[in-house]
Amino acid sequence: MKDWKPVFLLARKNLVFFAVVLIVGVAVIFGARHFANTLNLEVMQTQAALQENQSQLESKKADLENMESHIKRYKTLKAQGLIGEPARTLWVEQLQQTRKDLRLPDTLGVELNESKPLATNGVEVVDDGATMQPLMHDLSFEIRDVHEQEVLALMQDYRIQAKGRFRINDCQLFEPKDTGLSARCVMRFITMPDADVATTNATGQLQ
Repeated sequence: MKDWKPVFLLARKNLVFFAVVLIVGVAVIFGARHFANTLNLEVMQTQAALQENQSQLESKKADLENMESHIKRYKTLKAQGLIGEPARTLWVEQLQQTRKDLRLPDTLGVELNESKPLATNGVEVVDDGATMQPLMHDLSFEIRDVHEQEVLALMQDYRIQAKGRFRINDCQLFEPKDTGLSARCVMRFITMPDADVATTNATGQLQ
């Protein structure tokens, strides 16, 4: 035993150093494993967040495309006069101009009734000014000394020129003479108030 004691004393420093290195090595290994696990967890979380963001981005793109499609449709309807302030004065002026363009007799009489809420399924819609409710505008005209083809041409040409959409609600031909006959017709325009108008009306009523 006495022969080993000097050897042990000489090797003690190396043994201590080896033990420290071993402990540090083990700590580094466990630390590296912990770091790797943490990194893997963060990568998984990042990938999940990326997938969620990608899904949200696709949803937003779909919403944007849908919105752009509706905006395009809205602008088209607004340009056609179906949405927004009704061009009531222009409707009358255009009908008179169409009669002149077709060189029909100057016997045209026009009457534009007051706008009313559009009836829905036989029930009259109450116009409270707070919602975007469709309105109807009946434009009546009577013209004498014309032929059936001329009345038809008048309405067809007017449909092309007028800013708005309408349907022939009623049309009667009567009093046939050598110079022609008389026609009395009603054209019903349909318009939808703009969202800004409805909002303004609602705000005014709340004050």
